[in-house]
Amino acid sequence: MRIAALRSYRWGETGDILADLLTIIEGRDLPALDKADHLETLLAVADKYEMPMVKSVVRMAFSSPLLDASPIRVYGIACRMSWKQEAMAASSRTLGIDLSDPALHSEMAAWEPRHRSMLLDLHRRRKKEFLASLDDPLMFSANIVGARCNSTGCTAMLNHTRWWAFKYALATRLIESPVGPGLVDEICCMQELWDVAEAKCTDCHKGLYLMPLTMEHLQSVFRDLPRTVEWEDSEEQAT
Repeated sequence: MRIAALRSYRWGETGDILADLLTIIEGRDLPALDKADHLETLLAVADKYEMPMVKSVVRMAFSSPLLDASPIRVYGIACRMSWKQEAMAASSRTLGIDLSDPALHSEMAAWEPRHRSMLLDLHRRRKKEFLASLDDPLMFSANIVGARCNSTGCTAMLNHTRWWAFKYALATRLIESPVGPGLVDEICCMQELWDVAEAKCTDCHKGLYLMPLTMEHLQSVFRDLPRTVEWEDSEEQAT
C-alpha cells in the first residue's frame, strides 16, 4: 500500500495511531513505543491492514525493557502472535510471579489452553525439580539414612533432623510461592537453614555440614532449573 494511498484512505483509527503508522512506514524516527496499550492497538491495526513492517517494529518494541507491561501480558501477546523468542523470554520473567494470584485469572483465562498449560507447566517443573534435588543423597549427604560420624575416633549415628525440618519448611513455603529469582536469598533468611548450620554430632560435637558447600549445591540446583516454556517450533509463524 503506497504512502499516498494511505493518506487518502478513509481510516477508522484515531489520529495518533495513524500518525505512528505513517511514521513507521515512511522510515522516519520511530514514535514512542513504550506503552503496551498503544502497541496492542498498533499491532491490531497492522494485522488488519496487513502491514508486516509495522508488525515487525511492534514485535521488537514488545521486547524492550522500557515497556510498561507485565511479563504475563507480554507472554500472552507473544503466544497469540506465535512469537517464539518473545514468548520464551517473557516466560523467564514470570518466574517470580505467583500464577495462582486471583488477579491474573481473567487475563490467563483468555489465552489458548496450550499456552496457559505451557506456562503453568514451567512453574510446576521448577518446583518439582527443585524439591526432588533436595532429596538427592549424592548432592546432599544429609539424605543418607544410617550415616555415622566420620570424625576421628567417633562413630556416632548422625541425626539429620534439622535438615529434614529445613526441607519441610521450604516445601511448605513453595506450596504458595514460586521458585523465583530471589529464592536463594529467601532461603538464606530462613531460621531452619540457620538451625542446619548449627547442627552438631551428639558425641564429638563436630559440625555436621559444610555450609559453604551446602549453599553452593543449593545455588547449583537453582541454576539448573528450567527457565523458559517448552515451545513447539510448529507454533511459530512469520510476521
